[in-house]
Amino acid sequence: LMEPILPRVGLAALVGTSDSGKSTLLRGLAMAVASGSRRYLGFDLRPKHQSALYISTEDDASAVGLLMQRQLLP
Repeated sequence: LMEPILPRVGLAALVGTSDSGKSTLLRGLAMAVASGSRRYLGFDLRPKHQSALYISTEDDASAVGLLMQRQLLP
């Protein structure tokens, strides 16, 4: 999916301390895949489909929407 960091097939884990940017990274990756971008943070993207599922267990839908809007702004 994101060569050479995230494989398209299999299981991957992103771990780190609280507030280290894990959710921000994955939200941005989901938005890049869904928008059809071919690169994210300098890495080639090779998604099979132009869609992504972002699930947050810490934020509700309005909070996630706000965070995504903030992340889209330059």
